[in-house]
Amino acid sequence: MKNNPLFTDVTYYEGTEIEEIGWDWFTKSGRSIMQFKKGSQSLYSVRPNFTARFKLSEVVANFGTPDYVEAGAVLDVTNTQRNKYWLAFIYLGTGLIVVSNNINTLPVLNDPALLIDDVYFIYPSVEGYEAMYGKGALRFLVPWQGYKDFLFYCRDPYGDGQKDCNWIVSRLATATPTK
Repeated sequence: MKNNPLFTDVTYYEGTEIEEIGWDWFTKSGRSIMQFKKGSQSLYSVRPNFTARFKLSEVVANFGTPDYVEAGAVLDVTNTQRNKYWLAFIYLGTGLIVVSNNINTLPVLNDPALLIDDVYFIYPSVEGYEAMYGKGALRFLVPWQGYKDFLFYCRDPYGDGQKDCNWIVSRLATATPTK
């Protein structure tokens, strides 16, 4: 890529578990990350960074409804201002994952204004998904069953994927903001 004039600022990042190559493309308006398993030559994820966010309704209009939804919440007991929700819409058959993250209030799936923050392209298969998120990660996915309540899709991230995450959401709702 360093020899291609369309790409500038090609940077190689080495981590403990993954290796990444980042680059700026065209007018440096975005950044992309390609992820590799450490020691492997197999690419398992490409994440373009768009300068503008877009809506879930636009994704559904172009790609149809997703195959799966992953919904979750992160509870930070030391700083409740860092409590967050996230939604990932997985199109496993085409290798597309769109994510709405860092949501401060309980998200509504059928909100036409729900914004997408991240887009990932993976190998379109269970193996491609597990390469990115690890073996057993599928247990947190719930097959798409329409625009249901967030709690319908949310699973306890500390469990086996069968238990809902109502206890986390309840704690988030009653948490006192810290300063």
